[in-house]
Amino acid sequence: MSLSARPVWLPAHVVGLLCGRVFEVLRIDDGPATAVLAAIGPDCGPVIATRLGYHDLLLPPGEFLRQRVPRAPGVRPMPPEARVHIPPLTASPHEGIHWLVPPGAGTTDPAAVANALAEHFAYGVPGRRRPPRQPQRR
Repeated sequence: MSLSARPVWLPAHVVGLLCGRVFEVLRIDDGPATAVLAAIGPDCGPVIATRLGYHDLLLPPGEFLRQRVPRAPGVRPMPPEARVHIPPLTASPHEGIHWLVPPGAGTTDPAAVANALAEHFAYGVPGRRRPPRQPQRR
């Protein structure tokens, strides 16, 4: 099953759905999430934003996120069968949970997420870019 233009799993009110069936979820704290979403750009699939300080990126099921996503502070692949809150399409930011990127445009490529995270967490310092290689002098 894919995240189609009119997903049948979208609720009329906030509900908890289980990870691993229709989608996998990568939960990213607000700071890194902003940088990751900017790096992915318009190719980003569905993203849920919350007032609790994190974003949930919905990715295709069965993508083995734990092996593909680099370990980083504030980044957690949700375990299979974890319950994730899904808002209706009509939810707004003042409700506490809403769609930052609504479903319907496809899914986010996990490799794009992994690349954006690797770039953001280069050398373990959030936001630091890799410096150009300098020739070694002896």
